[in-house]
Amino acid sequence: MKIYRILILCLCGVMLLGTLVGCSNQVLLPDGQIITAGQTTAPDTQANPSDTKPTQNGSLTLDIETIPDTTPSISIGGSDPEEMFKNSPHVMHAEFLNTGESDCILIRMDDKVILVDTADTDDTTKIKNKLQSYEISTIDYLIITHYDNDHIGAISALLNDFAVGQVYMPDYVRDSGLYRGMMSALQEKVVAENIHRISEDVNLDLGYGRLWLNTSKVYEAGLTLGNDQTSTIVENDYSIIASVYFGDVSMLLTGDAEEARLQEFNALFEEGAYPDYMLVKTPHHGSYFKNMKTCLDATRPRFCVVCTDTQDKVEAGLVTAMRGSGASIYYTFGGDVMFSTDGSATKYLMTQK
Repeated sequence: MKIYRILILCLCGVMLLGTLVGCSNQVLLPDGQIITAGQTTAPDTQANPSDTKPTQNGSLTLDIETIPDTTPSISIGGSDPEEMFKNSPHVMHAEFLNTGESDCILIRMDDKVILVDTADTDDTTKIKNKLQSYEISTIDYLIITHYDNDHIGAISALLNDFAVGQVYMPDYVRDSGLYRGMMSALQEKVVAENIHRISEDVNLDLGYGRLWLNTSKVYEAGLTLGNDQTSTIVENDYSIIASVYFGDVSMLLTGDAEEARLQEFNALFEEGAYPDYMLVKTPHHGSYFKNMKTCLDATRPRFCVVCTDTQDKVEAGLVTAMRGSGASIYYTFGGDVMFSTDGSATKYLMTQK
């Protein structure tokens, strides 16, 4: 009898070991469903949008090593984006640089280079080194969301080392030395007809990709704003809000838009008809605006990126709004954040270093 019991226990042990080995590459979803890493799941099997967000083609490929955390902390991907997408016919890398409490976003979209803002003057070397590391000599599109120093700081210096094709900026003037230096450098280095001061929306066809630059109507065009802090006009609400489209994937870059500007942007879309953004760059370095929460609730992005220099600058309301939308949260104070995709809604990667 003891021998039979021993044999039964041994058999059970073998079966248990086989089960553990067979499940070593499986993922347990919150609804109890078990799927294999790399398997796709249909929307009707998804219990939590933060774990398997439906995409435009109705499914999402899960990678056990890159499923991001939805807690308000840095999620770090474990793969090399350059290697992952080296054989893809199309690829976009959008890199949110760690430049402190400022914005600089480098987008490499197939053979096009797009730079959105240029951080502060003391970030010039970092930005130059980043561009040179990719052997970039020409910035095809320079997008200036607005003229605060932490968005235009490095422009003049960059123009000494890199050619710039097209420039898009909002239609107002800032009464500051840094702004005047930027305009002087642009007029010297960029063909005049390629400098666009825009007061109406612009759509740029980039082949497999596209840019939609939404301009502010909160204030009249052409105003000159003082550099003293006494003006009742919030300069941040002049921010260009850029939508970046690449195949089936899209990103929303909000500049430093505050309440009035965000309300204006939200009003463009009827309830339930907000564009589908996989990634949202939140405005103004961790500030919380209720109209940003409205945007996040409508878009339910897969990822949010906050460009700031410390966790202390991130307001609790923004963290709550981002977590409530189901997004995984990345902060640039932890390093450069890169979003990479081949343009399909099922193959993408977030990394940070």
